[in-house]
Amino acid sequence: MKLKIFLSYARDDKPVADRIRRLLSDWGHTPWMDVYDIPKGAYWPDEIDRALNEADVVIGILSPRVVASRNVKNEWDWCIVYHRRLILLQYEPAYVPENYISLNRIDCVGTRFESGTSDLRAALAVGRTFSATAFADSYQEYLRSLYERVNRFLAQKIVPSLTADERDPQPLRLSVRSEVDAVDALFARRNDVDPLFIVAGLESEASPDVFQDVWEAFNHYTHRLLLLGSPGAGKTFTLLHACRDAVVRRMRDTSAPLPIFCIISTWDIKQRPPLEEWLEASYGAPADVRRLLEEGQALLLLDGLDELGGASQDSDPRADFLDRLPLNNEVLITCRELDYKQIGHKAQLAGAVTLMPLTDDQIRQMVDRQPRLEAMIESDISLKEALRTPLLLSLFAFVCGGDSDDLPDAFLQGADSLPEIRDRILKAYLEKRHLHEVSKWKFQTPPPHSIYSLDDVYDVLGNACMLASDLTSEAYRENAIPTHRIASAYQHIVLRERKEMWSSQEGLRVWEEARHFITFALRLNLLVEIGEMFDEPLYALIHKLFFDHFAFVYALKHVADGRLYHDIMSNKPTTILARLGDRRAVASLIEALKSDNLYIRFSAADALGVLGDAAALDPLIMALKDSDALVRISAAVALGKLGAPRAVEPLAARLTDWEEGYFRLVCNAAAEALEKIGTPEALATVREARSKGLLKDDPPFEW
Repeated sequence: MKLKIFLSYARDDKPVADRIRRLLSDWGHTPWMDVYDIPKGAYWPDEIDRALNEADVVIGILSPRVVASRNVKNEWDWCIVYHRRLILLQYEPAYVPENYISLNRIDCVGTRFESGTSDLRAALAVGRTFSATAFADSYQEYLRSLYERVNRFLAQKIVPSLTADERDPQPLRLSVRSEVDAVDALFARRNDVDPLFIVAGLESEASPDVFQDVWEAFNHYTHRLLLLGSPGAGKTFTLLHACRDAVVRRMRDTSAPLPIFCIISTWDIKQRPPLEEWLEASYGAPADVRRLLEEGQALLLLDGLDELGGASQDSDPRADFLDRLPLNNEVLITCRELDYKQIGHKAQLAGAVTLMPLTDDQIRQMVDRQPRLEAMIESDISLKEALRTPLLLSLFAFVCGGDSDDLPDAFLQGADSLPEIRDRILKAYLEKRHLHEVSKWKFQTPPPHSIYSLDDVYDVLGNACMLASDLTSEAYRENAIPTHRIASAYQHIVLRERKEMWSSQEGLRVWEEARHFITFALRLNLLVEIGEMFDEPLYALIHKLFFDHFAFVYALKHVADGRLYHDIMSNKPTTILARLGDRRAVASLIEALKSDNLYIRFSAADALGVLGDAAALDPLIMALKDSDALVRISAAVALGKLGAPRAVEPLAARLTDWEEGYFRLVCNAAAEALEKIGTPEALATVREARSKGLLKDDPPFEW
């Protein structure tokens, strides 16, 4: 029987794969091996998918190198999920990952190679029959759908290769460290551990400080784990890989919990429904979520606790969400490290870990065989520290990798801070992706108006990010942008720059052009469709770092654009610059204090107070003499946040600032600022003003 056979192997095992390939050909089969059968210039991932689908049998060469290869294990996982026959040929002694332990293996170690290949020939005589035990699982279609969804999402989140002439780099294995006291482990284990032993410090089991990967930590902490990390550290990437592994585990063993993946930002923070109700309504959820949760048969993989936002007038939605986590199911939930600390509420889980920065060895592994990149990194300590974030390292390798000399080594010259290094890498990535896509689209359909300049991309997405980030409705989450926001940004940016007028009758044309722009942004790998809202697609930037980058660049460019300031409460560049907390904006905000526009001066003073940079002290003191009381109030509040004693005397002069229409608002703001500064002189000045009846005991000043 002639079979099409896919050879799955680690790159360093090519010599043995070549031997097996020759034997298969001699036996009359048609072997497929990537290095020989993928056409020059073809996109490798697509060709591998096509070959897997066409194969009758997959032969996996098991060695220690394969255990470390995520790409090879992905091919084996595909066989398990889609019930394609997988034969493992063990060439060297190696640890066998959990998902493959029950698969039959042919022993070809050492002197047993000849007998092993004879066994392989006999095994192939059976044909393409699925050799692994096929479990009757009513959730198979759901699991396959989840597996495909995760793979699509990973494909969009991973930085693509421009050349596409070899396998994608292996994903780095991210280590995690334990976070002591980050969760309420005593509550979570209240039925297993006598609290008297813990209180006395006698608990027998000690947790390691560092785990090699999240699965090791997940197993140690009895399958109930909080995964923390900084932006770009790999939280979502790690969770998605864990979800994919969990699907394969369930396909191999029906007693394993059923994985359920959900994006936490879709939980309604206004209604705050029970978890089972939210999960039932979530995209792609299994039909009987309630029963699974009641019986403790689910593995909840929940991404982005931080994206629920901060505390509201009622209570912090993040804390409320944590309190709704079921106690009898497996849980893996992600959150930004800083946001979790701000919640001030411990999750009832068994443990917490934080993704660790990349080591020097991991950085070298990512840029292996690219001496130019290694030299750049080793010669710049600040760059190396920035690249300890996996996302930035991936983007840097994309931007600077290969044999291209179109990017000078000095493109980071003068970047003296982490935000500046980060933005230059992001900008270089966008420039390279844009050039690549434009070169492909020039001679293709859709028509030329669907090709946008990089300035258009920055302006439209920057405007949309600025508007979306300032909305507090539960429908708008950090990093999420509805279609109508992108259309509105397109209308105001692109059509305005063309000096085109449009009326309501032309609204459909604007929407159609906006959809062309969205298509272009999707091709640039900038947007990901994450759901629906108002019967239209809801998008997100591929990462929060991109969201902040677009918003910052746009806000800084338009900080003095009066068309974006309508009143003191509207979405405006200064508000975004303050929220992002990037002190590179200080100089532009100081300059904005000189604007003729009242709202620009007012909001610039407010933003400078939030940023808290000492360089703003003298300009804010000058703003205390502004002709408009609103600006004087804003400057006083900002000086209180700076807390500089040198502002005491100028603030004291405002204690008699009673402008008709504003009553005592200016002097009250000055008094509160003096109390925040808190020096003896400042406090004495306020007491004297109160004794003279210059101040009223109003509640603390708030906008």
